[in-house]
Amino acid sequence: MQNDKFTLAHITDIHWPHVTMPVPTLLLNKRIIGLCNWMFKRKKQHTMEVLNALIADLKAHVPHHTLLSGDLTNLALKNEINEVFEWVHTHFTPETATVIAGNHDAYVPFALKPFLNKLEGFMGDSAHFPFIRRFNKISIIGLNTAHPTWPFRAVGWLGDAQIAALKEVLQAEHEAGQCRIIAIHHPPAHVPCPPHKRLLDGDKLHEVLVETGFEFLLYGHLHEFRQTFLNTATGTGYCLSVPSASDSYIHGDKGAGYNLMHIAQDKNGRWQAQVESCRVGQSVNITNLI
Repeated sequence: MQNDKFTLAHITDIHWPHVTMPVPTLLLNKRIIGLCNWMFKRKKQHTMEVLNALIADLKAHVPHHTLLSGDLTNLALKNEINEVFEWVHTHFTPETATVIAGNHDAYVPFALKPFLNKLEGFMGDSAHFPFIRRFNKISIIGLNTAHPTWPFRAVGWLGDAQIAALKEVLQAEHEAGQCRIIAIHHPPAHVPCPPHKRLLDGDKLHEVLVETGFEFLLYGHLHEFRQTFLNTATGTGYCLSVPSASDSYIHGDKGAGYNLMHIAQDKNGRWQAQVESCRVGQSVNITNLI
């Protein structure tokens, strides 16, 4: 790899560890189930101490840019959204971070718009998906799979219009010689995923990915370290996920962690990355993606 590397950090699924009791009228929907899940499970699992320690550890590496790939909130309450974005602005600026939404950020109808309004700048100058943020030869392409769903469902979808637009973007960025990094919350179709959490139009996305190619696809949702790949028309595309950034339960590939991706072109112009999977105070795995 050449010396002019671009270091991209990836965190996801913050699940803001500070949920205050909402007024009862805000619970006359799916939120009542989510609140019970928070009180009896997530409150113990997702902690501010873990989140703050992880962010301090990440920032010590001084990455060029950080991707937050959705599920910043739990119930998408107004006070949650305000608090988590106050936290985001404490640690990042629109120049140093890109943020997309996850299914928890669209927990109930009409919740997603207030969340997206807070993303001003963190999606670049665009209010539409897919958006593109270019950092020299690096292009971060943001997608949205977040939509309100029925209780006990955490599925997502892109829609035909977004998929068609993504195909054009991937082709254009490849022709421009850019490194194409796709940011999405739900995992692509080839990644094993419980039916109630899957990307409903993942097969259509898969076709576009194989046909047009990409360099890296970063996702969240499953709360685990995982690396897979796809053979595409332009070479191997790598898909990577990381655990929840606030998860205090360390077990196998789960438990709070993040990736540092050191991206560069080789002497033949091919994009490659050294991926360092980290927990607080330690590097748990280093992989060279060539």
